[in-house]
Parts: sequence; C-alpha cells; structure tokens
Amino acid sequence: MWHVARPESGITALDSPQWYTSKNERAAWLSRQDGIHGRCSLITRGEYSVAMRYKDLHLISCYISPNLRISKYLEALDELEDIIRASNRKRIIICGDFNAKSPLWGSRILDRRGSYLEDWAAGNGLWVANVGNTPTCVRPQGRSIPDITWATPEALTLIEDWRVDTEHETLSDHRYIEFNVNLGRGRPSKPTRRIEPYPRWNLKKLDVNMLHMALEWACAVGRTETKQISLSDRQRWLRRIMRESCDSAAPRHRSGARRKQAYWWSEKIAASRKDCIRQKRLWNRSAKGQDEEIRQRRKRNYKRARKDLRRQIKAAKAKAWQELIEDVNRDPWGLPYLIVLKKLRRSSLGLTEKMDEEKLNELLDSLFPRGVEHDPSADWVNSEWNEE
Repeated sequence: MWHVARPESGITALDSPQWYTSKNERAAWLSRQDGIHGRCSLITRGEYSVAMRYKDLHLISCYISPNLRISKYLEALDELEDIIRASNRKRIIICGDFNAKSPLWGSRILDRRGSYLEDWAAGNGLWVANVGNTPTCVRPQGRSIPDITWATPEALTLIEDWRVDTEHETLSDHRYIEFNVNLGRGRPSKPTRRIEPYPRWNLKKLDVNMLHMALEWACAVGRTETKQISLSDRQRWLRRIMRESCDSAAPRHRSGARRKQAYWWSEKIAASRKDCIRQKRLWNRSAKGQDEEIRQRRKRNYKRARKDLRRQIKAAKAKAWQELIEDVNRDPWGLPYLIVLKKLRRSSLGLTEKMDEEKLNELLDSLFPRGVEHDPSADWVNSEWNEE
C-alpha cells in the first residue's frame, strides 16, 4: 500500500484496482485532480505495472506476487525495464511491492529475488529511496520490507520526508508509505544511496578449488529458472552462476569497513598516537630556510612523542598478556582455549548452506534417487569374495 504526496496535493499508488490500473488489477494510481496543479495522463498498462505522467515526472506502480515462479518474476522485471527505456525521461519514480529481500532496503538477509532485483536496478541506473529499516508489511508470521521505492538520480533529489506510516490503520498487512515530491526544488543534492553496479569479492581469501567445484556443479545442472533459450536468458543464467560460485568461494568485499581494533588499544594510546602524528607533521613541514633551532626542537618533540607512544603500547601489551595468563587459571575453557584452537575467527558457511533450496534438492535427488528401493541382504547374495 502506497501513498505518494506532494505539498497541497495527493497522488496515490495502490495495490488495489483504482483509476489507472495494471492489467492484473493489482497495481494502480489514484490521482486527485482537485489537489494538484496540472493533469496526470496514462502512459502504459502492463500485466504487473502501470505508468502515468505528471508534468516531466514519470510514476510507475507495480505489484509482483510472492507466489510467482522465478521465470515469471523475471518477466515482470523485464516489463518494468521496457517501460523505463521507452519513457526517455530522466525523472522516474517506481513504487512497488517486489516481495524481495536485501540489506540494501533494510532486510536482514538477501534472498534469490533480492539478488535478481539488485542486478536489475543496477542495470537501469536506479537508486533506493527507502529510509531506515521500518517494516512495511506486518503479519502474524513476521515482519518484512517488500515495498520499495526506486528512483533515477534526477528524481531521487526531489523526494523528501520518505517514511513508513505506523499510526494509521490500512485494513491491510501493508503500511502506508508517504513522501513528498518537490518539483520546485533548485539545485539538486547528491544522492546518498545507490546500488553498486557489480559486486566485488576479496580475492585474497579466494578458494580456487571451491570455485571450480561450484562452476562444475552449475554447468552440470544447467539452466533451471526458465525453459526458454534466448540471449537474455543465457545472460541471466551466466550472471547468476558466476555470482553464486564467487559467493561460495570468497567473501564479498566490504567497502569502507573499519579495521578491527587491536586487543591492547585504548583511548590513551589513541591520543598519544594522534599527538605523535601531529609532531611528525610539524617537523616534516619545517622549511629549510627556518631557524635551525626551531627545526631541532620539533625533531626532539617528535622523538619524545614517538618514544612515549611505544612505551604505552609495550605496557598495554604486557598488561593484556598478564590478563590472558590469569584467565587460563580462572577459566581454562574460555578465551585462551579458543585462541589455541583458532576458534575466534568467524567460520564460513558450507557450500550446501549457501545453495538455493531448489538447487540443493536437485543435488540430493541426483545423488540419492527417489523411488528406488534396495534390499541390502539381496544385493550381497550373488557377490563373490576375491582374494586379489
């Protein structure tokens, strides 16, 4: 359920049949002409989506059922892509119930649909307008964020005050999503959230054997999400198996990830290090034409700060080592035991844990065929022992 608002007016995108509707009557736009300065016009109606125009802004509403197969889900994304490319407009906002999960829009996990949706959005140059991780769908089974607002960079700068309405009753599992579209804004600000065009992996931790196994398995199983053989289908299949194989063989690169703090680090050492860096910069920036006495004084200050920093680090390491020894006597199965067995590092998931459920079932069926019963005693009746 969606509500898109401009100041003093209202344009609403609904997942029920109203005014401009999709062919399956699950996505719609409702325009209150008495509250807006201009006229809205229908652009096109698809099976899963409907698009309308307001001035130079294109608005698209869509609904993709969670019961659709992957092949139909990809068809719905292709339909949206055709509408986007046919619009030839830079200002496009898409409001939809995509029934996909990804940390990009606040979900805790990344599922198969979310992976496809990320690739689709990156290929079309769309940005996520969702703010925060407030659930947009609340059911007795749990909470999720299936409703996503996409926008082109030119349209994203017009969106203001995006929020999930948790106060009003919608008579639905979905909550209202409200935001303002300011068409009179001056210089646009730079968008802050964008999908990375291509995922990146940490090649230093790449398991080459695991990568070969994953690729061999994917090629042995073949394409499973669609029976149609076309260039676009092959492209999707190749992109999917490469991404899944790389995920199985190496962790993804986390841009901007902070380094883990050393076990002996403290606020006092951080302040001493900052002072040491400052003294070093003062000494390095001393011009050759300056008074030699000033340069020598800055050099001495830097060496004194560096010596003090090394002394503090040495003392902190000694203290941490003493505490570790005391922990051995106090709790032999605690931190010292884990360090010795190298259990502190985060263990990676196995190949079967990362595989899709359908793929895993196919693998099990190929290794252990169903419907074939064996009698262990009968299998060994005619067997002969060979001494060789």
